[in-house]
Amino acid sequence: MIPADLLREVASELGLSLVSSISVASISEELDLEKARLKAWQEAGYGAEMKFMNRKPELFVELERFLPDVKSILSFCISYYDGVAKPKLAPGHGRIARYAWGEDYHKIIPDKLNQLVLKIREAIEQDFNFRVFTDAVPLLERSLARLSSLGFIGKNTLLIRPGIGSYTFLGEILLDCEVEPSPAVIKSKGCSTCFACASACPTGAIVAPFQLDSSKCISYLTIEKRTEFLEWEEDAIGEWLFGCDICQEVCPFNNRGVNTASSLEAFTKGVRQSLSLKSLLYIRSDADYREKFRGSSILRAKREQLLRNACVVAANLGDQSLLSDLIDVSKSDPSELVRKSAKRAISRLSAD
Repeated sequence: MIPADLLREVASELGLSLVSSISVASISEELDLEKARLKAWQEAGYGAEMKFMNRKPELFVELERFLPDVKSILSFCISYYDGVAKPKLAPGHGRIARYAWGEDYHKIIPDKLNQLVLKIREAIEQDFNFRVFTDAVPLLERSLARLSSLGFIGKNTLLIRPGIGSYTFLGEILLDCEVEPSPAVIKSKGCSTCFACASACPTGAIVAPFQLDSSKCISYLTIEKRTEFLEWEEDAIGEWLFGCDICQEVCPFNNRGVNTASSLEAFTKGVRQSLSLKSLLYIRSDADYREKFRGSSILRAKREQLLRNACVVAANLGDQSLLSDLIDVSKSDPSELVRKSAKRAISRLSAD
């Protein structure tokens, strides 16, 4: 059995101070409930066009599919908040969600988790099988973090850790060995009567407490939606080029006594708060796009989608200085989606 004290010590050395362990057997009934909730969410159509979120519910909770004979789960909560207030948007720029300001967590966190396992193996002189995850497989990460007492689920469906807030990444390690369970330490009344997130959401994506309709979410629209925007969707994204932070910006747990130090330096450097729309409009190949955003979560959106977003944000901001650039894009970009988005933006700007 891996001692809890050893786990916390090694995790802290790697900048992973928020870690909790739990046995798979102890949460089997809870996982069945999570499966039922997921099924209801899918049947309501809230998964929109995200095929990976519309897979069979059992694929998300049957942990043996990920690691045979799994016995324990290590859950991690890693802050990416660096204390920088919401910046004023520079002219000609589109806004980036805070989680993508730094380096790509899909690479940083798994590397840290693998280092942790290797150190523990060495310390206990025992071999065991494991798998590391962070936002890459159909695993209910927020539910596992909640069940591991790393926080509670807010009405905006995000995991909230009192004193830290919701600006966090989650990671997991599944193991086929026993780990000393961590004590439950979260004491909070949760969101109580607060519903500021739903009131602030410009699209009404939070349709009820703990229920998010992805098809209305700005993060979904700017990152996951692959096709042309409807008119209401153009208006909805506002100045958001990639993702959205509105429901987190208004959350009291992110504005009262929050620890502002990001636990990993990698999340304090990267593309940061915004991107120049003009520079984006002249990325004409996927190869150039991948090179420009190498090591960034921005690559979650394809070139076509980000340039589509740039065209729409330019029109939403009423930026007449980009009109000639949009005309050029409408004629010469290799993507029909981008050309059509540019033409639509030209029409809107010309009507102003």
